[in-house]
Order: sequence, then structure tokens, then C-alpha cells
Amino acid sequence: SDTQGSSPGAFAATATLPFQDSFETGSLEDWTNGQGTGTRQIVTDTAAKGAKSFYFRNLGSLNHFNGISRSFADGTRPQSISFWVRSGSTTTYDGYFSLHDRTHQTEVIRFFAGGSGKFCVQEEDLGDESFSYQAGVWYHVEFRNMNWAIKNFDYYVNGALIKEGIPFLRQEWVDEITQL
Repeated sequence: SDTQGSSPGAFAATATLPFQDSFETGSLEDWTNGQGTGTRQIVTDTAAKGAKSFYFRNLGSLNHFNGISRSFADGTRPQSISFWVRSGSTTTYDGYFSLHDRTHQTEVIRFFAGGSGKFCVQEEDLGDESFSYQAGVWYHVEFRNMNWAIKNFDYYVNGALIKEGIPFLRQEWVDEITQL
């Protein structure tokens, strides 16, 4: 599948908050390649903002961790996270964005463009799969009001609230984000 935008994978160089990477430098130097084979590059033919974006074409087996990733210091607890994503199709799964708690070796938030033409957040009973997307269109996804006491967040697309109070995955364990 083809994905453009922030599509993370395995471990990477440590970053601090606030963190931002628009890929305008044209470099993936501070990112770590994920598992699997594929094309990982900065492209100039399309971008949500600016002139460049990250592009990943998976050439191997499907895995949530095939893209690129960045690590954060233990104890990192952002209040909001946002990214731009552009799916290559409404019939395949791509555009994965996954936030991890490395200490407990589990995901905190999982997002992807689903094969049903809908964005999927958490893909658990209390997540959301209601927003229909179009292939080849950039979307601004935000996880706002991240509450580390009750372990939930609000989900927005293009500035519109889609669902509030979505629980973190594995609430009994997670207490930080150490990798995206």
C-alpha cells in the first residue's frame, strides 16, 4: 500500500517535546527505519503543508511497524498530538500512526486508514471508525485533551470533533508515550 504522511515504525533517536517534523529538511536522519522492506523517502510531488512529505511504499509483509519511528524520553506525556495523513486507497489498510509505551511494551493509541474507506482509531469497542476518507486527500488528524489521569483523549479530523473520551489502549498499563 502507498502512504504519505507520518507513518511510524520501530525505535529511533530520542526527541523532546514539543516535537515537530514537517520533513522540509528532506532528511530522515533522525528517524529509524521500521521492520520490513519498502521505499522510505521524502517526496516533493505532494505535501499537506510546505513542499515535502514522507512517503512509504511497503514491499514486504504487512506490519504496523514497517514505516519510520522516533523515540521520546521515559515519562513523556503530551497533552495533544497531531499529524497529516494521505491514504493511497480506500480499499487497503495504510496510513498507520502508532504511539507506544516502551516501558510496558504496548500501544497507547493506534490510528490507520482502513480498507473500508474509514479512519480507524483504536479499533477496539470504544474507539471510532466513523470518519469516511477519500484516497489522495490530505487530512489533519489530532488527538487532543490527552488525560493521563483517566487515560483518554478526544479525536479530531480537519478541526472537527469526531469522538471524545476515547480510552487509551491497555489503560491498566500505559502511563507515557516513548515512541511514535
